[in-house]
Amino acid sequence: MTNTMDIESQFLSNIKENLNAEISLGTVTNIHEAKEWLKYTFFYIRLMRNPKKYNINLGKSKDINDRKAEIEEFLQEILTTAVKSLHELRLIRHDQATNFLNSTELGRIASHFYIHSQTMDHFCKELKITDDR
Repeated sequence: MTNTMDIESQFLSNIKENLNAEISLGTVTNIHEAKEWLKYTFFYIRLMRNPKKYNINLGKSKDINDRKAEIEEFLQEILTTAVKSLHELRLIRHDQATNFLNSTELGRIASHFYIHSQTMDHFCKELKITDDR
């Protein structure tokens, strides 16, 4: 038991489901709030300590401000991709003019019953559920 290994976060594998839940609850209403929400997670702590584990290439600069800027950009990309996917799956509405995020009925169902976003997409296709927007 003398060998130690860092415990890394698996948060990214379910980012869409977690973000959908926060949007459904109303705690996240835009991408800026989503980024602030992410900063309170174990994922963010591990990301700051070991960015290479999460496929962030920080270049050669060791300046903490450069590192934070690159990590902020990485978080922005992750969140933008997740929001776009959730919007396409009809689980949320994303108003691009205001950047406002709002849950749909399908999103609230997925969040409340812990249904994976891809499963909700499958249900919608099989049951021929039309656009909820």
